[in-house]
Amino acid sequence: MREYYKKRIEKNPNWHIDFYTENKEKVLANNKIYYQKHRAKRLQSVLEWARSNKGRANANKKAYKTSKQQACPKWVRDNGDLMWMMQEAYDLAMLRSNMFGFQWHVDHVVPLRGKVVSGIHVPWNLQVIPGRENCSKSNRFEA
Repeated sequence: MREYYKKRIEKNPNWHIDFYTENKEKVLANNKIYYQKHRAKRLQSVLEWARSNKGRANANKKAYKTSKQQACPKWVRDNGDLMWMMQEAYDLAMLRSNMFGFQWHVDHVVPLRGKVVSGIHVPWNLQVIPGRENCSKSNRFEA
């Protein structure tokens, strides 16, 4: 296999990018299957990392909270109805988690810290989806 990849890289150093663009749907489907099969192992390794790197984990949490606060415009923070709508989304996620027995997350349709585009923290950018879908979506914007 190593020889195969060496030859492939010599021919086209960006072969993996070309393969991804040509087979995007297939690659994403395989990634999702892999994620679901190895979910418990991945979560365990994330928890272990957080335990051994408490400072970095806390800094990451704080950075996310800060970006969320900064992504919420003043005109939304000053409007009680809009703030109530956002709180309702979080309450709904908690209610669904208790009802169905698995985690539901409040997801930003357009991610707050996306690579391509960044959204804002407003009610119409929120959706309540199963946690598994939210984690597999990561910070991607799926139009």
